[in-house]
Amino acid sequence: MIFTTAYTSTMVRPLSDPELVDLLVESRARNADRGITGLLLYRRGRVMQMLEGEERVVRDLYDRIAMDVRHEHVTNVWSSIAVRRRFPDWTMGFEDLDETARSIPAGHSLEGLGELHGLEGEGWDPSELRISDEQADLVRRRSAVLRRALSTGDRLVGALAIILNGHDPEPTVSSDGQAYLQCRVCRTHDEPTLDAYPCATAKNALWALEATGPR
Repeated sequence: MIFTTAYTSTMVRPLSDPELVDLLVESRARNADRGITGLLLYRRGRVMQMLEGEERVVRDLYDRIAMDVRHEHVTNVWSSIAVRRRFPDWTMGFEDLDETARSIPAGHSLEGLGELHGLEGEGWDPSELRISDEQADLVRRRSAVLRRALSTGDRLVGALAIILNGHDPEPTVSSDGQAYLQCRVCRTHDEPTLDAYPCATAKNALWALEATGPR
């Protein structure tokens, strides 16, 4: 069984781009040795991270993060046990939410997502990924509520944000060469009309997070 835990925290001092790169390189090497996978969200010194692997190893890593003097306000927002990993190929995926929000230019082309999900070498041009008005709107709204979630210590908001981020849009190529967005968690088909993003879980989590926002 795979143990998963998620937390939010604030960096005592926001990291520069070179420092972020160094942190990711270090984390990925260490996590690979320990069998830990996961995802790190970052925005202006605020962190939301999901860790998964053997329970003892994950809990030990979380305890060390909680004691790390570079972090403050470390808050566990969610833990679970599952039969499969959510991020089996990522020793530590990373997303800068401000960059994601800027990656949707006119024409609804998500050129940044291919690199984020490691598909840039799959024989397709990310600029060819065209999405619907609904998908473009939902991805923008997703980025907005996730950025807001990083500024609150509310455990419910944090847990909903983890769910929304887990059911994230992933570019893929169908058997006929068509590039489209699917839900990375719910993908079960090779047919854009059946597994296209957003899935029902992503929609519901987004609506719930928007409902918790300022009126």
